[in-house]
Formats: sequence, C-alpha cells, structure tokens
Amino acid sequence: MKSCNGKVIILSILSTSMVGCDFDKEIKSLEVKQSEELILLGTQANVSFTSWIQSEKDNWNLTQVNGAQVSMNSIGAVLINNNGERDTADVQVSGNGSGMYMIKSDSPLNLEKYSSGYIAFKIRPKSAFPSSFSVSIDNEWPNRSSLQLSNILTESGKWASVTIPVNCMKPVDGATEIDLKSVATPFHLDVKEKFDYEITDIIYKLKEEKPTIDPVSCDVAKDSDTPAEVIPSLQTDEVALYYFGNKNGAQDLSEMYPVNSFGANVENTNQIVHAAFSQNGGVFLGKDDANSDLSNYSENLLAIDLNISSYGDSDNIQLRIDGSSVDFGRFMTIDKSLIPEGSAWHRCHFPISSLIPIENLSSVNKAIYLSGVWDSMNGLDFSFTNVAIKKIPSDFDASRACEEIK
Repeated sequence: MKSCNGKVIILSILSTSMVGCDFDKEIKSLEVKQSEELILLGTQANVSFTSWIQSEKDNWNLTQVNGAQVSMNSIGAVLINNNGERDTADVQVSGNGSGMYMIKSDSPLNLEKYSSGYIAFKIRPKSAFPSSFSVSIDNEWPNRSSLQLSNILTESGKWASVTIPVNCMKPVDGATEIDLKSVATPFHLDVKEKFDYEITDIIYKLKEEKPTIDPVSCDVAKDSDTPAEVIPSLQTDEVALYYFGNKNGAQDLSEMYPVNSFGANVENTNQIVHAAFSQNGGVFLGKDDANSDLSNYSENLLAIDLNISSYGDSDNIQLRIDGSSVDFGRFMTIDKSLIPEGSAWHRCHFPISSLIPIENLSSVNKAIYLSGVWDSMNGLDFSFTNVAIKKIPSDFDASRACEEIK
C-alpha cells in the first residue's frame, strides 16, 4: 500500500496481564441483542458496562472509574456528566508509560455480528495531540486485535467523531486474533504520550456512511470513500478464501489456500495483497498440496475486490483457478475497459466455470491465480482482497462483472 500521512499501522503492544480484578467467573457468553447498535458509554449505555484504567507504571494494575477521580502513575480518570449522568470519561495520561482507558462487560459478549461493522466514539482533546494512539478489542493479553491511529485529530477543545472498521483490527506482534464470540473488553484505548481528553458515545455499529478509516484499504478514508456496507456478509453455504467480512458460518478455506507468489514483489498487509511485477510471475491463493474438492460450487461465482494501480506493459490481468491438472488457456481477462488503472476499488464476480474446467474442480491447488500477459508484465501493479465463492444472485449481469465500490 502507498504510505500516506494518517495511515493506519499495527501497534506493538507490550504483553499485559489483567490482574487484581475478579474477571474470571465461570459465566456464559452474553449474546448481543439483534439491534443495530451496542452502546458501551453514553446516555443510553447498559449498566453492565464499566469503565477502567490500566497503568504500565503500576505493574499493569487496573482501577475502576466512577464519579470520583482516580489516579495512577500513568493515567487518571473520572466519569463526568455531559449529555447525561456519568456518560463521559475525562481521562488524563501522564506520558509516563502506557495509559489505557477501557470498557469492560460484566459478562463476555458475542460480537460476531459486528465482524464487518464498526466501533465509533467521540473524543475531545484537552491538550496537545499525541503522535498516535491505539484502539483495541481485548480479551486480556495475548488475545487482542488493534489499530494504531495517527493524525486523525485536528482541533483541540472540539469533539471529533472516529469510526473504525472492526475488520481492520489485527493482532499485534505476539498477540492472537480476537475471538469475537466471547469478548470481555470491547473497547480499549492506549496512549503512551501525555494527553488529556474526554471520550463518550462509544458504540458498536453495523453500518457507517462516512467511516474515519476506509474498510477496504484500512487507510484514513477519503471524502469520497463512503461505503454503507463495503464487505457483504457471506451465507453459510458459501466459501471464504481470503475474506474479512462477516463469514456467518461459511466454510473458511483460508488456511488451505494461503497467499503465495513467484517472480513478483508481494506484500500481504492490512488484509490486502499487493503485487508489483518487473518480470514474469504470478500471485495466488494456494499451495502444491492443497486439494479441496470444490465441485459443488461449479455453478457459483468467484468474488474478488481489485484495485489496479497500473497495467504496465501488460494488456490485461489474467485470472484463473488451477486444479491438480492446469488448463492454462481457461481464464478471465481484466483490462482497462473493465477496471481503469489508478482508479478506485472494484468488486468483481466471475462464473467459476469461466475460470477452470468443471472436471478439475475435484482437486483445486490454487483457489485463484493472477498474472499478466507473459513476457509483458513489467510495471504491472495491483492489489486484491475479500476473495470468496458466492451464490449467483438473481440480478447478476455478466456484462457488468466489475463495479466500483462506493
């Protein structure tokens, strides 16, 4: 991905242990009610959510936050009245080690329905901004997924709305991916520099028209990047290959088909595969000993999100699926008429039967294979994500195989 001011990067957080508090009760996971939003802090927050602070310079101990000021070496906080009673946290981070403000739930939450949704909050800086801060979903170290945010605050003393796609939150070094089916700490904000702020309206949402962070690129969103539901949820009888939306119990073959390549410079970061070519090569999901039987999906579609930076010397990009026996002549071509180079992200759907002979689906080595025209790949540069096998919708139009994501 291109570097830019305000890009999201993953924060390496020190291993911490939530100790000294009684959070180890044998309790069942609490299902989130089937509403659009889950309010953790604000005027309509549920009483089962409580505020806490954690201080690196106090051996990572925790202290609950209520209506009276509490202070530790790295952080202090108090709940204040803003639009309601104790609906806002006033937080003071000393800059002496990590100071973490967090929301805990009395019972573990099942937040799986928000896997392609958002965490939103409002924050009002009361001092100079830190160079960065991180937001996490936490189940006590090492089960933690995080984003580090930089340059998203612009005015001191004024409220700023921040919206983060859950799918962009990744485990940091040494951590494991959060299990959304059982979450004890649904919100966790870590600042390492001196910073005073107020925070309120911490909410889980299913949709957001203008997210702060773009759900596809996981970069700070441009004004034109306003997707309402950028990554559609899969159905139980569909297949996730390299997918970061709500899988809804769909078959997940991502371990069977990892990212691999030859002859290309490939990066797999922020849930996006970026490939740049200076010679002949290819990038694919698969390995030599992968052999899944995908015959049941012969009448389905392959879905993939694509962004083409440049076609270089190649007239097109060639996309196919490879079985144990490879048909090099069976592929779909993607050219400038379908996806202009240097343009926005596009979502493409191709019939499986156009990518591989049906008889080869009984043993698939590469779930997708992308390349350019042989001996003409210099300068070819593209990215992809969200690869899945999906049902053919009733309104599918093959003449509009790729459409811009808006």
